[in-house]
Amino acid sequence: LLQGVERSSGSSGWLADLYVDSARKGTLYDAMWNYEATLKETNDKLKQMGDEPLYALYPADGVAIGDSPLGFIDHGRGADVEKFFTDLLTYLQSDAVRKRIADTGRRLPLGV
Repeated sequence: LLQGVERSSGSSGWLADLYVDSARKGTLYDAMWNYEATLKETNDKLKQMGDEPLYALYPADGVAIGDSPLGFIDHGRGADVEKFFTDLLTYLQSDAVRKRIADTGRRLPLGV
């Protein structure tokens, strides 16, 4: 599957920007292996340019999850920093904010 890879990247955003910039210049790659959310953002840009969107393919087996949890590490900065974090977490997990996130086309975390 990956033997035809022409480019690789350590950054999902850099790779998406490369794809869009190349399309803008008339060079179209056959595919881009990236996060679903990055694919959605890339497709938004491609549609604005009048180009064909990419399609998400999901492997039948293996792991296809990019888990990036949000966590707090106490570095002795005080209770106010921890309270800010817990308030932020409560805000992000509220129904209204979860709906706004989902309305952008992003998925909510598994099991939430």
